[in-house]
Amino acid sequence: MREERIDLSKKDTKSVFDLYRAGKAYDFVIAVCSKEAEEKCPFFPGPAKRLHWPFADPAKAAGTHDEKLEKVREIRDRIKEKVKEFCALY
Repeated sequence: MREERIDLSKKDTKSVFDLYRAGKAYDFVIAVCSKEAEEKCPFFPGPAKRLHWPFADPAKAAGTHDEKLEKVREIRDRIKEKVKEFCALY
């Protein structure tokens, strides 16, 4: 994400349950897990519209360091385009 000038170094992963218990409300909840992992995605309670955007798991990229990096970049770029499409609709 550094290549996109987004600093995630001080960001923590948050559980959907922690967000819900904190009283967070959302219009949309979007899961970006693979098709295989979709059934394991946690359910986010509340009135949000739920969407699933299946993307390959970048952690499962295989090959040399450069090959893995290229695969991660491809996934990142596909997610970026999907977010742009979504934002154009809403």
